[in-house]
Amino acid sequence: MDAFPPKTRGSAPQSSKTEFNPDAIQYRSSAPKNHYSFDTQIQEEILLPTTADLPPLLPYPSELCSANTFVCRDRTVSAQSLQENLINIIRKSPADISCNSEWQFTGTCYPQQVKTVFQVSIFNDETETPKNSWLVEMQMFEGDRFAFQGLCSYVQSQANLAYAFTYGHDEVEEMVASSKCDQYQHRSFAPLPLPDSILEEMKNVELEDLPFMNTSKNSLLIENASSSFMDVRHTAWQDLAYVTEDAGSAREILKTSVNGHTYMSLGTRVLQEDSTSCDFTADTQRCVIKTFLNMAQTGDIDACRQISTLKAETSQLTPTAAQLLVV
Repeated sequence: MDAFPPKTRGSAPQSSKTEFNPDAIQYRSSAPKNHYSFDTQIQEEILLPTTADLPPLLPYPSELCSANTFVCRDRTVSAQSLQENLINIIRKSPADISCNSEWQFTGTCYPQQVKTVFQVSIFNDETETPKNSWLVEMQMFEGDRFAFQGLCSYVQSQANLAYAFTYGHDEVEEMVASSKCDQYQHRSFAPLPLPDSILEEMKNVELEDLPFMNTSKNSLLIENASSSFMDVRHTAWQDLAYVTEDAGSAREILKTSVNGHTYMSLGTRVLQEDSTSCDFTADTQRCVIKTFLNMAQTGDIDACRQISTLKAETSQLTPTAAQLLVV
């Protein structure tokens, strides 16, 4: 008998550990419990907490918390079930979820093709009586602020949360409720008036003769997509990816050419850029792929042939762009 038997994975004593029980998993469908579902794989990928540990305490004063910090005062809701509920709500919004730590995850959504990244953290609120009150803090890193605020309000209502800190939220809600406008309206100072000399000259100028009056919006998008400035190109491709979701607009852009450039030639150039160390370029490539997909869905034979040719030549593209294009 070998005095030192070889150690294998899982050979440690199991008496002090909780065994995985697949029957305890809640399934969306009525499939048998002895089969793993897609939800189970997602839970394993994002590393949902499986222990009875409580979330950490708030690591900074409440005055430094995000304005979108909510509290769950339902004592029957555990911190783990709250996090699972939040992930399901946000994922269905829809958004991509990635786990940062046991009680923190990051969400990414694309309202109108604008990449919006936010972080959701869960803390233990010991200031509340009775205990077992959980704080949910949502912070936006980048993207569409208006869409993110709408997502926060949706999560708050679906998860039955309340604002953790007033900070004038009651007054703001009353003002919004009493207002006739149900959407955000931008307000700014009016521009300064033009000098009288310029106004006199404009009276003798026919607006139709100005060079930019006959320029269509599609031409401007293609021209901006060929800009030498990275941020201008990125914004142009975001708009192209959003505008081409309409089949009529997509067909118009198929016919648009500016200085010999088309959406296909400019998009191919973007896909050939190295995006391994630049998230900005990677998101621009995502918008290009989305634009190509919208163009292919129009059923235009030339567009489908060009995209198929590009898929066959994915070796000329970066690995990230090639993977997106094949998918």
